[in-house]
Amino acid sequence: VLVLADYGKGALQNHQVLIQAARARNIPVLADPKGEDFAIYRGASLITPNLSEFETIVGRCADEAELVAKGQARLRDLDLGALLVTRGEPGMTLLRRGQPALP
Repeated sequence: VLVLADYGKGALQNHQVLIQAARARNIPVLADPKGEDFAIYRGASLITPNLSEFETIVGRCADEAELVAKGQARLRDLDLGALLVTRGEPGMTLLRRGQPALP
């Protein structure tokens, strides 16, 4: 497993080189995204933004249905295997390609 998490410090460079090298070797890539550009994690197996980070990218989500719809769009757009949005006390929402959402 390759874990990408630099906590917004800029320590990681060349995200796509790392992700593509791992994918070529069938190594899962897990990313804890920071910043306003999830596209740098394109092709990751799983990204785990918190709700605030997610809404910075997709806009405010009024309810679970909107979160799921916007998350499914990100799965497709970024060729992600899964998206886990952490929401503190309300729990998490797991979105996977071709699977129903798990709130």
